[in-house]
Amino acid sequence: MVLPTEIAAETRMINMPTSNSNSSPEDILQNLLEQAEKKWGVNRSLEIKATLETASKQLSEVSNNLPDKETEPGFYQ
Repeated sequence: MVLPTEIAAETRMINMPTSNSNSSPEDILQNLLEQAEKKWGVNRSLEIKATLETASKQLSEVSNNLPDKETEPGFYQ
């Protein structure tokens, strides 16, 4: 049994879009597909491609429309 602390750090690293990345859905999808292929293999990554496409569009939309850092979340207002 391999414990999470025994896994090399680079295998756990996920590069997510940031407020200054301006990542396109295509770039995010490519990243997600590469990670899925490494983790689950080619067949499984192709099976979940539609889900990853949806996720990449949503991640791009959110990452390119972040609120100002000084904006409080709505539940605090």
